[in-house]
Amino acid sequence: MTIFKFMFELIKWSIKTMLLLTGVFTFSRCSSGYSEKNGKILFNGREIKDKNFVVLSEEFAKDATTAYYKSHPFKYADVASFTAVDEHYAKDNNKVYYCDEYREGQQYYLTKRQTILEVNGALPGSFVCLKNGFSKDGVHAYFEGNPINVTDVATFVSIDPYFAKDDVHAYLHGKRIAGSNGKTFELTNRNYAKDTTHIYYYGFTSDGQHTIAILPCDKQSFEIIDDRYSKDKSKVFFLGFTLNDADGPSFSILSSGYAKDKLAVFFQSRKIAGAEPETFEVYKETTPLAMM
Repeated sequence: MTIFKFMFELIKWSIKTMLLLTGVFTFSRCSSGYSEKNGKILFNGREIKDKNFVVLSEEFAKDATTAYYKSHPFKYADVASFTAVDEHYAKDNNKVYYCDEYREGQQYYLTKRQTILEVNGALPGSFVCLKNGFSKDGVHAYFEGNPINVTDVATFVSIDPYFAKDDVHAYLHGKRIAGSNGKTFELTNRNYAKDTTHIYYYGFTSDGQHTIAILPCDKQSFEIIDDRYSKDKSKVFFLGFTLNDADGPSFSILSSGYAKDKLAVFFQSRKIAGAEPETFEVYKETTPLAMM
């Protein structure tokens, strides 16, 4: 375990312990939301005695006059036809709704807020959920209740919480990936994807935005080295960018962020001036684990 991972685990353990001691985590998952147990209807462990109350899912319920997302009532829902679709979506004969729960600002650990969004233009009769926040009806596609522009709704499917595709294109956060072939697009690694035409690198920008780029590589000789480095028969790539002057066939990674080829030594994406690859080595004393 590196010192960075060790420190992360220590901080995570400390925060969890503090929250348990202060009572923030006193609730348990099994008592959250709506449930029926031993003939009783419960919400967050508290009994609801209204005989007209119906549990639709852990998140949704209704009584004779009102539909609910957790503790939040719907204002204009058609209660008689109201039903849950998944943990975020619900619908009635007239509308589709996207619901979510979030925590607010500095009171993150203490204050929950719910939001109910009417999905504009959604057709309840053909509406289906595709998991990971994606959904569609016979005409439109949506991500977290907001419409997204897809080419072929009929073949549109979710891949994971970030990616989706149809038979024409692939999409990242609901935006079309330029040059993609949706029918053959697949994720090959937590940072790489491919289709019949291209290989892609995806990650996060410096401001935390998810991004994806086509690697200008030779597909036949392409090789993933790790989550940051990849190469083909002539070039080397670092975080999706071409590593200038690096030699693909002789390139290899060392440790502690260092790499080399037959001509040069690199620290991440930077060439180290004057370093000799034939004699260069990373001393154990300089590695994070040896410094503990």
